[in-house]
Amino acid sequence: MKIALIEAGSPGFHVFKKFVLPRLGLPILGAILRDLKHDVKIFCEDLSGIDWGYVRQADLVGISTITCTAERAFDIVRKIKKLWPKKTVIMGGPHVTFLPKEALDKGVDFVVRGEGERTMVEIIDWMNDSGSLDKILGLSYEVAGKPIHNPDRPKDKAVFDNIPFPALEMIEGYERMRFIPIQTSRGCQHKCEFCSVTPMFGRKLRCATVVTVVEELERLIELMPGRKVFFYDDNLVSKPRWTKELLSLMIERKVEVDWMAQVTVKAVKDTELMDLFKQAGCKQVYVGLESVNPQTLKDWKKSQTVEEMKRAIRIFHEYGITVHGMFVLGGDNDNQQTVKDTVKFAIKMKVDTVMFSILCPLPGSAVYDKLVSEGRLLSRSWRYFDAHHVVFLPAKIPAWKLQKAVMLQAMPRFYSLGRVMKRALKAITAFIFSLSFRKQAGRNLFLTIYGHITVRKFRKQKGERAFFKRLKELPSRIRRDKSKESAS
Repeated sequence: MKIALIEAGSPGFHVFKKFVLPRLGLPILGAILRDLKHDVKIFCEDLSGIDWGYVRQADLVGISTITCTAERAFDIVRKIKKLWPKKTVIMGGPHVTFLPKEALDKGVDFVVRGEGERTMVEIIDWMNDSGSLDKILGLSYEVAGKPIHNPDRPKDKAVFDNIPFPALEMIEGYERMRFIPIQTSRGCQHKCEFCSVTPMFGRKLRCATVVTVVEELERLIELMPGRKVFFYDDNLVSKPRWTKELLSLMIERKVEVDWMAQVTVKAVKDTELMDLFKQAGCKQVYVGLESVNPQTLKDWKKSQTVEEMKRAIRIFHEYGITVHGMFVLGGDNDNQQTVKDTVKFAIKMKVDTVMFSILCPLPGSAVYDKLVSEGRLLSRSWRYFDAHHVVFLPAKIPAWKLQKAVMLQAMPRFYSLGRVMKRALKAITAFIFSLSFRKQAGRNLFLTIYGHITVRKFRKQKGERAFFKRLKELPSRIRRDKSKESAS
């Protein structure tokens, strides 16, 4: 069969536009289907356009989407069905896993829920007159206008033994990728209230073998030389012993590459692990700091304290590893002061780069279910579910004030012109004296300049001004609606 696989593009202006990291589901499917002798092309809209000539010829189109790209994904479905009504369209990804009926209502023929590698192959077998549709686990579809949701597919305990690594080279325009993404595990042992990873992949961590990971790293480094590696795992140190084996083998086989990973503050408690991080080439960690409000940390079931966060930042810096602090603002116990305290914390602790995200109620997460049940979801315009926009009614601060505090005050303050100048001076000093951290200082300067420019661009977007205006009008609208309800 001729198969087109499409990752829908990000909506509008986004602060991560310059650092595109394709999701890995489609490259995994591409590798599987290629090995089964199908003709496959993968299009990631954030890297390249869609070859509609190829789509026209395809027997099957598979589309992957997360929540903020869902509207674009549905636009693609509409276009396909308008031009070629009988073409089979399959959609998968976290968003439609939790809201499959929405996708079916938009014209999608089949929704793949959860991990879709086996499901996709079984659908193709069915299309080739092999197998029964109602026996395919994790599949949603319609019969005579009625949605049918087959039972969920159990998580594959040995998933990395049964699937190939993603064939990144099958992505059209993969050469434009600035980083090499690799994923070594699925699942997360934590269950943060705002996250949909655990509902999607489960709490039990499933890891690839260390040897296969290192071999794949070596292949990717040869395929895309000069790039840094980004470990896609939600927490690279969930199993410290396994991580130590991985890093030790990277050192033994002289896999010389700068790399980054997502970790928790717990990583710094293991001195042996930190030594291996440094020796193996770790240059930056993405740390889920989340909040400086102790009550918010408890509300979100984050098993960490503010003191642990401070200690982790200090120790990472002692090892020459830069820290990208990821904060989430807008919990039920957050107010404007929380936002100010968060910025002060990030600056005082000398966090290298930050993302001050607005709480985003992703379908599948406990926060989403809570806000929906309480009638506090303000929008289902999915393009705004990107952690840049307030899409719910906060408990202790008006929606527009939260939007202003995070995107128009906190981010601009951290990436202010004054901080650009300070980091420029630091980089110049490091260069003059040939200090060991001059590369790090230069990178921080670049990212601070990028952050400064990007935040300014974000503030000037017409769509953002219109969104903010609508939020500002919201409180009076809600009061009027409540008054009408009281009168009736």
